[in-house]
Amino acid sequence: MRPTLLLTRPRPQSERFAGQFRATLGGDWPVVISPLMRTVWLDEPPACEGAGDIIFTSETGVAAFCRLSDRRDLLAWCVGGRTAKAAERAGFAARCGPGDATGLAATIRAERPGARMLWAHGRHVAKDMAILLESAGIETISCTLYEQMPLAPSAGMTGLLEGDAPVLLPLFSARSADLVARLPTRCPLFTALLAPSITPPPATRLSLVAARPDSAALIETLRRLAECAATG
Repeated sequence: MRPTLLLTRPRPQSERFAGQFRATLGGDWPVVISPLMRTVWLDEPPACEGAGDIIFTSETGVAAFCRLSDRRDLLAWCVGGRTAKAAERAGFAARCGPGDATGLAATIRAERPGARMLWAHGRHVAKDMAILLESAGIETISCTLYEQMPLAPSAGMTGLLEGDAPVLLPLFSARSADLVARLPTRCPLFTALLAPSITPPPATRLSLVAARPDSAALIETLRRLAECAATG
């Protein structure tokens, strides 16, 4: 019996990931999508004065900035490929980072752009880019443009967590992991972590960190976990 894949990101991202997963491991693989967060836009305009570059650590950050500003002349430093593509579609010239905030900060510090940086982000962040960059003497304006509010789990998710069958759970952020950890869980969880800084929930039977912070590596990690779940 194949363990069910449980996806907790917002529905568009979860549906995209489910499609990638099924294309790799099988089109009929059981999947339950139960978003645990919803995006709430904030309406405070970003302080762009004097900024020459902008930092995006998520696709949502790109969308949030574009809601509030027509500026597209800023060079966009993006955490990874999907965020860079989102920035380019929005009209920015984009630089693509290695897939995580710490790596992006290291890239910016190494190249030391002379411009004042603007960081567009949500209320909850794994790494504070302003601290990472200002410690290297790079002035960075931090702009909180959206918030991701918790959602109650669906009946389908509750049934999985309270059951006996193993569940595959990819975790993309520390906050997602924290929200899952608060839920009553009986099933054995097999968790794939996008980054080593993410702490798996207490019910985790086995957790593995993806070799790279991208979807392809996370799906390969889930494949390995599925094999482990099948053998007990």
